[in-house]
Amino acid sequence: MLRFSLLLSLALTAISCARNPEAAIFLTFDDTAVNDWFALADSLQDIDFKATYYVTLYHEMDSEKKGKLKKLHERGHEIGNHSYDHTVITAYAQRGMDVYLKEQIFPLQQLLAADGYELKHFAYPYGKDLPGSDTVLLKHFKTVRKVAYTHNYPLDHHNVSLFLGNTPDSSVLWGAGIDKHYQIKEADLIKAIDVCAKEEKSLLLLAHYVGNDSTDEWETDLSMLIRVLRYAHKQGLKFKTVSELDVQNPYYLGSQ
Repeated sequence: MLRFSLLLSLALTAISCARNPEAAIFLTFDDTAVNDWFALADSLQDIDFKATYYVTLYHEMDSEKKGKLKKLHERGHEIGNHSYDHTVITAYAQRGMDVYLKEQIFPLQQLLAADGYELKHFAYPYGKDLPGSDTVLLKHFKTVRKVAYTHNYPLDHHNVSLFLGNTPDSSVLWGAGIDKHYQIKEADLIKAIDVCAKEEKSLLLLAHYVGNDSTDEWETDLSMLIRVLRYAHKQGLKFKTVSELDVQNPYYLGSQ
């Protein structure tokens, strides 16, 4: 009877984890590495993998990249705005936010709208902002995402990137960087995933390129990332896009 009770308890625990609707990974990517993103997503279709891709320099992408980006979007992945040409927003400190919107936000919105996208989420290039820029941008986007630096801070305790349920504190999001630059190890990610599964929390991550170049600090190791994401799936975590976050944005006027 004791053995039966133990087995039943383990089974119920597994079912609870697998059906947990809140424990999730919101994986976000920045810049232009569409080929990398497509290859990763292709290899994970069997686990219902989804991510959010904040694109920049769209006007320089060739037809192959644009085609792959379109396929990702059609599969349920999210496309976000990462500025027209990746100019850091602090370069507009003297010229102001109206100029930033005119040169960096609206042109990309219009280009992608012409190709059938509606961009509702923004990520700051380099994670940099200006005083008051969040409020201005949140009139045009449901969320803005910044960078949560994980140097010398345990990822499983990173309370701005690891949050209860699927609702962060505000429409200002913080992505924990996992590229080599951020010195995050596979064990750190596994530990954070275990916290998510146990405590019904969600994890918001940030990456750029994906591959096997050990010298590129802005790349996340492909084999490692696949192992980690498959482990998360086994632990019952869902893969969600930023649009699936339950956030309240009182400034939002609609995407333009």
